[in-house]
Amino acid sequence: MSLSNIQFGDTIALADVKNKAVVNGVDILYPKDLKVTSIPVGWFIVYAVFQDDGVLSIIRYDPSDIASIENLNEGDNLLADTAYMFIFPVSQGEEINFQYSVPSTISKLLVLEIIREP
Repeated sequence: MSLSNIQFGDTIALADVKNKAVVNGVDILYPKDLKVTSIPVGWFIVYAVFQDDGVLSIIRYDPSDIASIENLNEGDNLLADTAYMFIFPVSQGEEINFQYSVPSTISKLLVLEIIREP
């Protein structure tokens, strides 16, 4: 399904992180993992700016707490001080967090849930 065929309504801010130091390989939003709040399958938008080049990854926990790692930007480094946006689906029961591949400082990490209009 193409995103152009989905009609979106409002968004909910799930996380808004600014000027936070991060350690590579450690969940950024610890101890808070993000969950879909509105529907069985939702969409998250991530806006990210880091102060160092590195790979941003989704850490997707299934209901049995097993994590899978999904690299964003095709696994390529995000460039320092450059804004990136990503959109990805999240199923009910999953919990989402993020990791960065190098020690860095987050200039801005905003995570929104898109609420589909009925």
